[in-house]
Amino acid sequence: MTSSTINRPWLLTAPTVDIQRETLTEWLQTAVGPQLNISSNPDIHWVNPEGEPLKIEVVRDLQHTAAFQAFSGQSFFLFLNLEAASPAAQNALLKFVEEPATHVTILAATDQPGRLLATLRSRFFIQIDTRTTEITIERERELAEIYQNLLKLSEGEAIKRADDFSDRLETITWLSVMVKHLHALPTTSMTVKHQQASLKAIELLAQNVNLKLVMGEYFLAVNGALKHS
Repeated sequence: MTSSTINRPWLLTAPTVDIQRETLTEWLQTAVGPQLNISSNPDIHWVNPEGEPLKIEVVRDLQHTAAFQAFSGQSFFLFLNLEAASPAAQNALLKFVEEPATHVTILAATDQPGRLLATLRSRFFIQIDTRTTEITIERERELAEIYQNLLKLSEGEAIKRADDFSDRLETITWLSVMVKHLHALPTTSMTVKHQQASLKAIELLAQNVNLKLVMGEYFLAVNGALKHS
């Protein structure tokens, strides 16, 4: 995340509230700078750190708060445990996330993205934290087999392979774990190109670019990197 993307709504998928809070804080400090005082800034609003059911009344209060100009010129709303929001609250969040004021930045996190309304998820750029994703020996063997099969695909087969992916979040997770696998392999020009292709695909999927288009281009990139290695 950079200063040019901080004003877009971002959704982090991470397994614990501690990782959620830590990562959202890192995002802010990376994008805005270390001069941002996270602990005492009145323009930083942490929402639902306890994981209580988030009700529509709370969302309406936040919308009222967001309507006023921030002391520092920019207001930050950081939602933790977003999956705890009721369906009514999620519906209320739609417009807040879809059309935030220019001085409002919205960052959110959840460990259960499947509990969010699809319409709400689609308003966010998505990033998945894989720091706690353990790759077991069995999973490593599975990834190695998948990777070797990818290297054998013809151009036509590479395009068809994209049809195997239908869920955006699962695809981002698959790509993220594949990046970890590639990082553990001996570094070659081909594995570097494959990592770059995977990271580019994750970025495009996070921006809600068409899933089939992204994965089709991804497998073509993997196929092309093999031919030119």
